[in-house]
Amino acid sequence: MTNPPLMSADWLPVLEPELKPTGVWWDVIRVGEDTGRMVLELLKDHGHRAAPAILDPQGRDPRMYLLVPLGAARTWNRNGTVALGERAHVMVPPYNHTVGSTLHWHAQPQHPRLFISPQHIAAALRHLVNVEADGAEL
Repeated sequence: MTNPPLMSADWLPVLEPELKPTGVWWDVIRVGEDTGRMVLELLKDHGHRAAPAILDPQGRDPRMYLLVPLGAARTWNRNGTVALGERAHVMVPPYNHTVGSTLHWHAQPQHPRLFISPQHIAAALRHLVNVEADGAEL
């Protein structure tokens, strides 16, 4: 028997992953898995709260989906990322799916409307680009 999730929301599946529209409850910034991990680590190191991120480790190009506030995709423009807003969809795992080699939460949502600040994601991406350009390591 599966324990009930600690949080519920209309967009959060209970038992199986579900295809959900972006641009309804939240938008998404899609990045590569490694980039997503580095962005979230930088945000954590700078005292930002944990925010929801979905990891899809399958395929040749593993991806992370960073949930951002509704409307953020309209103005997002960063190389190496894809903004998903209206008329797009992502697979969303159930709340309790947090590990494994299939779609799962890399960072679980803590509240139905707490998402990652797109400004903080942009700042972390700028930092990563500057570090790579300098040849330094994080």
